Amino acid sequence: GMAVAAGLAAASGLLASSGGGGAAPKPTLSQVRQQINRLTSQSDQVGQQLDQVSQQLSAARSKLAAVGAEAARDQARFQAMRRKVAQIGSASFEDSAMTSVAGLLASGDPAAALNQASLLLQQAGSRDDQVNVLLADARQLSSVQQELQRTRDGIARLKAQLAAHKRTIGKLLATQQATLDSLTSQQQTQVAAG
Repeated sequence: GMAVAAGLAAASGLLASSGGGGAAPKPTLSQVRQQINRLTSQSDQVGQQLDQVSQQLSAARSKLAAVGAEAARDQARFQAMRRKVAQIGSASFEDSAMTSVAGLLASGDPAAALNQASLLLQQAGSRDDQVNVLLADARQLSSVQQELQRTRDGIARLKAQLAAHKRTIGKLLATQQATLDSLTSQQQTQVAAG
């Protein structure tokens, strides 16, 4: 990060001093070798960071697939229990509180079920075991959905890091090429040799 920016700034300063209308002296062979070595080292570091971010992205995608499968299982379990509780209690949903419970169960939203847990338990009567199972399923599903979103957000951050590393490598390579282009063909041969 900072080393790359400093290297780019130094490289652009060296290039700027070498190209100002012919009046400024060209960099010496030693300066060019140092700059090329520094840029190569920075490029290698960014390349390693790029590899690490690529590996993290791959792991995050695998985690996303696993969490997505878990979310699907939890969603199915929650929906099955929601339907069971709704079927058992459908005959007794006559007063306004029970109508609210019926509407809540019909929504299929685990967060809504959790937000209204006290109403569900209050109205459950003899079905409180089933409502407790429903609420446990809702908590599990809500937790997995949050983990799924965090994983998606992490993937987006990793993709942004990957793009930034690729841009940095591109800039370093362009600076390196500009430095080489500023040399005569004989100097380029000497730098390449060593």
